Amino acid sequence: MRWIIFMLGLCSMVTGWSQLQVYTLEEKADTQLLADYVMVWPDRAPNLPADIALAHWERGDFITWSLFREQLPSRFLRGKYYYWMMVALHNPMRDSFPALLLTRGDILYAERNISRESREQESRIAITHPPNHIYLTLAPGQTDTLLLQLFNPGLPADFIPVLLDQRTFFALETQQYVYLRLFYTFLIGILFSIFFFSGLMYFNLKNPAYLWYALYAASLVFIYWRNLEEIHSLIFSTYRIISWTTTKVFHTVFTIVSYFCFAYFLIGQQREWFRQGLKGLFMFVGVILIVEVTLLVQQAYYWSWLLYFGLRIVLTLAGLVFLLFLWKTPGKIAKLILSGSAALIFFEGISWAFIGTAASAVSGIGVCLEMVFFSIAIAYSVRLDLEDRGRLKMVAKQLELENTLQEERLRGRIAQDIHDDVGAELTKISLGTELVLHTSGHLSQEVEDRLRRIGTSARSAATSLREIIFTINPDYDQFSEMQAYYREYALEFFKDSGITLHLSFPDTSWSTENISAEVKRNLFLLYKEALNNIVKHAEAREVFIGLNLTPTLQYILDVQDDGLGFDRTRRRPNGRGIRNMEQRAQAIRASLVFTTAEGEGTQLCIEGPIYT
Repeated sequence: MRWIIFMLGLCSMVTGWSQLQVYTLEEKADTQLLADYVMVWPDRAPNLPADIALAHWERGDFITWSLFREQLPSRFLRGKYYYWMMVALHNPMRDSFPALLLTRGDILYAERNISRESREQESRIAITHPPNHIYLTLAPGQTDTLLLQLFNPGLPADFIPVLLDQRTFFALETQQYVYLRLFYTFLIGILFSIFFFSGLMYFNLKNPAYLWYALYAASLVFIYWRNLEEIHSLIFSTYRIISWTTTKVFHTVFTIVSYFCFAYFLIGQQREWFRQGLKGLFMFVGVILIVEVTLLVQQAYYWSWLLYFGLRIVLTLAGLVFLLFLWKTPGKIAKLILSGSAALIFFEGISWAFIGTAASAVSGIGVCLEMVFFSIAIAYSVRLDLEDRGRLKMVAKQLELENTLQEERLRGRIAQDIHDDVGAELTKISLGTELVLHTSGHLSQEVEDRLRRIGTSARSAATSLREIIFTINPDYDQFSEMQAYYREYALEFFKDSGITLHLSFPDTSWSTENISAEVKRNLFLLYKEALNNIVKHAEAREVFIGLNLTPTLQYILDVQDDGLGFDRTRRRPNGRGIRNMEQRAQAIRASLVFTTAEGEGTQLCIEGPIYT
């Protein structure tokens, strides 16, 4: 019984191998179909391992291409299977032959020089080139047998491999696709420029439409880079990382989502139908992506292809409906988006009449026209944005001016009320105490001392009140008015001190800019503190005070004395005067510089902007 089974198996193996015809290479090989030399077997249980495929070969299940073509199912059904092919190549020449086997489907598995007795691991061919290319170098007098597994969900009726000399192939590829390569390169450059400038506009204007337009351009860059790779073997790169089969649904979803989001933020934010349609789109593509991931994990590539094909049909219909709504949407931007979308759909429809690279080229023309219209729409939108921003700035400036005028009027009323009411009352108190002291000669010493203290306090309060009025009164917001007040304050402050005063207040009437209230208040307090320190601690004979304004609206306050000076490294433990001055200067973004040494006097220079 065992001998019978062995003889039957041997007969079947001989039968399988005897069907294979050997294709003999010519010295000057050109494009040649292998229709008469290829044996085919459709794998109706996808993803069978090569061992089982080889067993089917040895049983004689592979049939010639001519016979297989008569049994070929319809396009949609033939994409349901993987296809195993067997072909033998012989090189009768004296030199090695650099061959290229070009198929019409992705090569999922390739094995070379298989043997019925043993199959070495080294026989596997590494598929590191485009998925439909196999590069071989056949030694002189060598015969190579190839076992291939192909998959193409949209497999054409004539998908027999083509055998070429590698040198001939590269020459033909360069000659045949030279203009198409230039077109794709030009298109990629334009799309990348749009991506770059749209991104810059988004960061400058913060309009989400420009961000989505940049992402839409990026998705198209990805697609047309893949197209360029397909016709340029020397720059083949991304296919080695991730195949078209894996990315087809994802990049389609990303492209359509970025397109609709771009249109929504550009023209549709105020339209409820657009908002609801966008929500429905996100729900739809979310389900599609979940299904696609499930199919890819299960390696159900045929059903994944059907999903992709159906997705394109649904999105095309959705695009036509969207065009109808755009037609009814008023506005120049909507009409530009309509024109660009219509051009893309028109050329996309025409591309269905072509196959392969020709279809992509026709579709690329539609993309070019679409981007022209979209870019005009973006430029028009940017102009409107800038005009709106200009109007908003003018309105904001007018409101700011009105608020400033109201604030100045309020400050003026407060200053006038304080001067007229509180100031007048303090003056009455001071004069009243003086009158009582001069007209009443029978007062006790204690009463006289109290009255003098009341008068002194009233005069001190009146002085402080004048300082407060100076800081809030808008009449002193001009720099020249502030100079006049500083001059008057210094003259009054050093009147009875015995100190010689030197003042330098250059003319600044050329400036019409107002000083901010915060700067005016803190700078005056710094000025007052500096004068107090001179009287209390400096023992100075001369004081030099200067206040000037630079053309860049930077004030410079300089206070210098010839007194005792001090060592700043030896501060008193409880002294906070200089620390407080530094904090006040920091609050108004001013620099405060002390130049001093023991016995050499002190110079204080304060410099800063007139408004914070």
